[in-house]
Amino acid sequence: MDSLPKIWSELEEQAEDCPSAGILRRRIAMDMPHDFFVGLAMPARQRLFILEIDRGCVLHVAHLPKSRHFATSITDIDEYDSNRVCVIATLLDRSFSDIFSVLVEDSVVSLRGFDAADAAAQRLIERLDKWQSFFDRASPTGLSKLQQQGLVGELWFLKDVMLRVLGANNAVQSWKGPLGSCQDFLVADCAIEIKTIMSADSACVRISSELQLDDAGLARLFLSVVRLEDAQESGETLNSLVDGIRDILSTDATVQAAFDDRLLAAGYLEIHRHEYATRHYEFEELESFDVTRDFPRLIGASIPSAITEVQYSLHLAHIRRFRVSKTDLDNAIVRSEHA
Repeated sequence: MDSLPKIWSELEEQAEDCPSAGILRRRIAMDMPHDFFVGLAMPARQRLFILEIDRGCVLHVAHLPKSRHFATSITDIDEYDSNRVCVIATLLDRSFSDIFSVLVEDSVVSLRGFDAADAAAQRLIERLDKWQSFFDRASPTGLSKLQQQGLVGELWFLKDVMLRVLGANNAVQSWKGPLGSCQDFLVADCAIEIKTIMSADSACVRISSELQLDDAGLARLFLSVVRLEDAQESGETLNSLVDGIRDILSTDATVQAAFDDRLLAAGYLEIHRHEYATRHYEFEELESFDVTRDFPRLIGASIPSAITEVQYSLHLAHIRRFRVSKTDLDNAIVRSEHA
């Protein structure tokens, strides 16, 4: 596929001489069996990603992804051709232009192997759905420092605990946090909520909702605290953790794709790697706590319905009696997997 930045630039130059309403577009991915285009909607010059397809392929589409920063629509090509339509993703916020280019490239790649037009249309909608959740939470400059720290903790736990205990496929499938689950990892009816703290701020962990430590429907629930230290040039970066896990998963393309989908949902993109390259972490300690009936917490059943958006801090020194060993945590995960 041709360089998208180059195509956008050429379309922008062409737009200088075409101020009227309409769409300027350029065919891309010529090796694919489907008709993909990128374009500009004039006169606002909104960037577009277009799949031109038979109308019958989208008759049963009931949902179109939409976020604050991009919207999806299905429109007629023109009044003279009633059999063809365009599925169009429109960028609404130009500060996300670079990320929109990644969306285009990712969507085209995700349709390789989907030669049937109806399957390709459905696959595109599914892929844009994943991007919708990203755009709803994303910043055009990447993850904040605190978000990076949290993702490092989850990736470290995935690599050091879940991959070791469960193997590649089950470990990646258990990482539910980026997909909107109440807890970060879920194996059958055993859940683990991860909190990542720096050693300099290690007295408390922040619980961000009444659902995170709610064990309703679970047999076991653990709170695992990953404690890190800032390092100068040694230790792991967010990028090196991602690369290391990708190497472990490299023999199974399906599992690696599932991991990459979760990275996307967590807000990690390759175009922001330079933002994450200079902050190094040293792992200091993992502490895990068994969230039993008498564990100090706020859960939905105990909170008046008028109270919403509950957040609170747990002082780690006051929950030491609930601490479990790494072996006990491993065994609980294994037992849940085989239950």
